[in-house]
Amino acid sequence: YLTPVEVEAITHFMDPLNALIVWTFVSSGLRVGELSGLHTTRLDLSRNGINVIEQFDQKDNVIKPVPKDKEKRYVPLPADIAAMLRTHVATLPKVKDCGVPHLAGRCPGGSIVFRGPKGAMLKSDPFGRGPWHRALADAQIEGRVRMHDLRHTFASWLIQRGVSFADLARVMGHSSWEVSKKYAHLSDDGYDSVRDAIALNTTGARGARRGAESGLAALTDTNSADRAQAV
Repeated sequence: YLTPVEVEAITHFMDPLNALIVWTFVSSGLRVGELSGLHTTRLDLSRNGINVIEQFDQKDNVIKPVPKDKEKRYVPLPADIAAMLRTHVATLPKVKDCGVPHLAGRCPGGSIVFRGPKGAMLKSDPFGRGPWHRALADAQIEGRVRMHDLRHTFASWLIQRGVSFADLARVMGHSSWEVSKKYAHLSDDGYDSVRDAIALNTTGARGARRGAESGLAALTDTNSADRAQAV
């Protein structure tokens, strides 16, 4: 996963729209197809959130419902990301149909939030080989980093901030919170209580030792003074 500093460095070398795509990815944990198939009508920017209902199939070039009921979900967004999305959406055409074939049902209405170059649908390969790859190089991010790793980064940040596995599963669309446990090694949950318990003993022990040392020093000083008087 990426650190916040690394994401900041990557987006620094992108144009504002591509930077917003990356920040939305890493702030929502959406899959690539879920972000690609996101309609403006699925944004709940009055409450700073996203309703994840559809996804774009990059192979068949159609929009499909998310495959499992648990993957239909509401994802909260940070206020600053929601504000940037609000500004971006205001520039998009107001349409009743996105113009992309839907495998099931009708288009929910509204434009597609993010598109690729020349109005094409946003796909991982062109984006990954283009603006993503260039920004990684300019930011001097080493190793193989994929767009999908932004989803892992989202999960990693939440776990490191103390979000429960159950809540992580809910916002990521995992079938159960057990699936989210693959991020368990990043969690510090419970360790603070261990540190506190150890600190109570070690601090007390150090205090007792300091007290004993102080008492011994005082006793030594007294004995020395007594011997001096006797002489």
